Amino acid sequence: MTSNAKAPKTAHEPTLSCPNCNDYIRLTESLAAPLLAETTCASRNNWASKDAELARETEVLQQEREKLQRGREQVVNPLAAKCSQLVVTEARNAREAARWIRLVPPDSLFLSKEKISACKTGIFHPERRS
Repeated sequence: MTSNAKAPKTAHEPTLSCPNCNDYIRLTESLAAPLLAETTCASRNNWASKDAELARETEVLQQEREKLQRGREQVVNPLAAKCSQLVVTEARNAREAARWIRLVPPDSLFLSKEKISACKTGIFHPERRS
């Protein structure tokens, strides 16, 4: 069956070309409905699989972010505690040094062990020059 069918003259009518006879077949609603339904179903399935894949990747990234946060806390928390401990120690040393600066006069750089221990206990007063 040879057909010299030409494409329809109206451009707005959807047509299909037959692979066997190269004849053009107009798509009516009864022919197009199953094709549209199949295309719509395939598109929905494709989008659903893409959404599921994206959700899996998002979950993996969220788990990695939480793992990194826990690792950061394991490193930062001990360092912060050590840092605060050092700050407290240095503040205590600074207070002690300030106290010694007030107690020891500049002209008595060398004190005996007894005078140093007396200064610590508050018995010795360098300004009296005992």
